[in-house]
Amino acid sequence: MTTLHDFIESYHKAQNHETPEIVTDGLSGYCHMLLHDRFLPSNELKSALDALQQRANAPLKIAIIGQFSAGKSTFLNAILSRSLLPTGITPITSKVCHLVYGKTFGLSVHYADGTTTHHPVEDIFNLRDTPTKIIESFTLHAPVALLKDISFLDTPGFNSQRESDTQTTENILSSVDGIIWLTLIDNAGKQSELEILQKFLPNYANKSLCVLNQKDRLANAEDIDTAIAYIRERFSMFFADVVAISSLQALRSRGFDKEQVLLQSLSNLGRKIASMSASEYSPQALQLAIEQQQQEIADMAIDPSLTQSLYAESGFGQIFDFIEKQIRPSAIVAKEHSIKTELLRIIALLTQQYDFLIALLEELRTLVLEHSTHTKELLKALKSKHKQELHALALELCYQIENITEILFKNLTPTKQLHFTTKDGFIGTRVVQHEIDVMALNDDRINEELFLGDSRNVKFFKNFGIKIRKATKHIREALDSLQTDFATQITLWQERCEFIQKSHPLVSDVLLVNLKHYALKIHQDISTPFLRTSGEMQNFITSELESLPLLLRSAHIKLIEHAILALKKRIADSVVLHLNEPKSFKIFNPTFDAIKTMLEESFQIQTNFSAISGEETLADKLYQKIYIAYQELTSTQLQHIDSRIALLNERKNDLAALQEQIAAQKLF
Repeated sequence: MTTLHDFIESYHKAQNHETPEIVTDGLSGYCHMLLHDRFLPSNELKSALDALQQRANAPLKIAIIGQFSAGKSTFLNAILSRSLLPTGITPITSKVCHLVYGKTFGLSVHYADGTTTHHPVEDIFNLRDTPTKIIESFTLHAPVALLKDISFLDTPGFNSQRESDTQTTENILSSVDGIIWLTLIDNAGKQSELEILQKFLPNYANKSLCVLNQKDRLANAEDIDTAIAYIRERFSMFFADVVAISSLQALRSRGFDKEQVLLQSLSNLGRKIASMSASEYSPQALQLAIEQQQQEIADMAIDPSLTQSLYAESGFGQIFDFIEKQIRPSAIVAKEHSIKTELLRIIALLTQQYDFLIALLEELRTLVLEHSTHTKELLKALKSKHKQELHALALELCYQIENITEILFKNLTPTKQLHFTTKDGFIGTRVVQHEIDVMALNDDRINEELFLGDSRNVKFFKNFGIKIRKATKHIREALDSLQTDFATQITLWQERCEFIQKSHPLVSDVLLVNLKHYALKIHQDISTPFLRTSGEMQNFITSELESLPLLLRSAHIKLIEHAILALKKRIADSVVLHLNEPKSFKIFNPTFDAIKTMLEESFQIQTNFSAISGEETLADKLYQKIYIAYQELTSTQLQHIDSRIALLNERKNDLAALQEQIAAQKLF
């Protein structure tokens, strides 16, 4: 344990202060909830939440900034309790270097192409940019206990920065927990410093400390106080406080023994010799390097009893006092705020995905509902039109029955018929001849007018079937068009789902995959059942309505013949009755209405006419059956869609409850 660490621990104990350990039970719990299987989390979300938890446990991050030659490297060497960082213009001092805790010393080099290499810490003096490998930053790992609690970012001197470093510096200043502006005490307050501070530090006063380095250059405490007072007044808008320190005194206050001094000295000597070029190397140069190193040992060999007082005199304790009292409380609040903000942002992103998916399913639901509405409207219109067409056909059939009646009636002619009866008398049974007037049908004329292929009657029944098929064809075409439009809309919806990409890396991959799988089966699950139902209903309409014209076309001759036979039989029966009982029965003389009635009975007009005309026609029953079938199918499809929407809404509500809980509670 080094003297610097001893001092920090003793300082904390003296102030009765323990470094607070960030408790992340709340954060861990929220992360666990967000990673629950019901949310189907992405790998990116898992990584992001892991990073948040690591961030919650991360040490404070302090940026060390200042102009070139302000003593930043010596300052950080004092932090490390070891002369490790090079001073002067070297590759590492011109790059951002992050000092973090490590179990052993090591150096990570981060290149502009995104690659990282790892090196022994001694390579810190030799690394250079190459045409193909541009160094972007370094990470120095050190087994220094302080770095478990606080990490430091060493930035290039402002007056040695390249233009490309400006944005990097601005990003660092906005992201760190605290800022230490390091400047030389006898050179502070210059206009060049003011311009830099005005450019880079106008908004960070609460977390910024101005450190006047190399106070040991001034003759007495009064000069130091004067310098502090001057900077406090000149730079008051940029810093919460101003302190004066001596990094060299702090570095020299390390409590190492002779062996440690020798090891450090030999390490430094080895680096010097290794850095010599062939032209520089000579016995004299080697002797000079050894002598210089011996002098360094003499300078660094301080009485251990003086290290504590020398450290106190260095003023380093003021820096850690500022960190603990000013930076850490604000940093904890800021960290909680930023982590909570990020958590809420993540939940908002996840919620947006649910909103998007719900909206897509709502669109599908609307398509099904609109299709149901359009189907209902179409069926209503078709039913009205169909009823009108069928009613007109029914009237035509009635007119045709009248035409047939007219033909039969006009082909009734009175004829004399001889009939013989027997009559019993006194002299026995005798035969009586009767000549009576009877109406008879002209079969030749009737056959010509009703049964020949070119007769108007045959043509009527042929065309009657065609007209009914045309009416049912219109129904099929209208339903087919409706289903085709619906299938097209479903296809467009399906294509939208097929090409959907993740709106953000953190949102769920599985939710999108599930939607795409559902969309791939959407025709099978939704449009195909509607098409199948439409086909079944069309077949039903065809079978029910076209049975009548099919019957009439193939059987109308037999039906007419049946009526003619019935008419002839009735005439013949009336003659027999009349001859037997002349007073009681008259010979049947067919009237127009009587013939028509017999034709209607033969054609079953009462049954067939009511099927195609009137209030409760076959069309009414058909369309009612079709409507019910479509309603039942629509209800089933909506239930399937609604179950998916309900599940997504349930997850969305879970996120909303979690969001409300996070917003109302502390994370740590």
